[in-house]
Amino acid sequence: MDVLSFNPGDVGVDRDFIVTLSEVAGAPTSGLIQFRVSKTTAFNISFVPTSGISNVFGSTPNSNADFTFSDPGGSFYLVTTNVSIPANGTKIVGFRINRKPGITANTTQSITITVLPGSGGDNTFGNNLKSMQVTAN
Repeated sequence: MDVLSFNPGDVGVDRDFIVTLSEVAGAPTSGLIQFRVSKTTAFNISFVPTSGISNVFGSTPNSNADFTFSDPGGSFYLVTTNVSIPANGTKIVGFRINRKPGITANTTQSITITVLPGSGGDNTFGNNLKSMQVTAN
């Protein structure tokens, strides 16, 4: 994930960000893979349930159709798949984000991605958390 910033005129303008899930142990994943995307108060996060192209790094294909997106309430969205990631492979999930109206300048918030323990047979927990900063300029 890259650092994102929004200028005052960017209220409601969508930008894309992606989450790349990588299998690094050299064996295909097994079972459900679940991760959480934290919500913010200054920015709206959304997702398209069909696969397509995310406008990140020029253009990046995502595999959103392989995932189920849900809002269980509270402070995060839950993203789930039972599609395997091949040994040393990746799955890319695309999201959209925009600045909410009325957010003051210099507001910076973090979005945190957390892969749930044991997801996909994972037993290496040290690499299951990633954060990025989003700023309203």
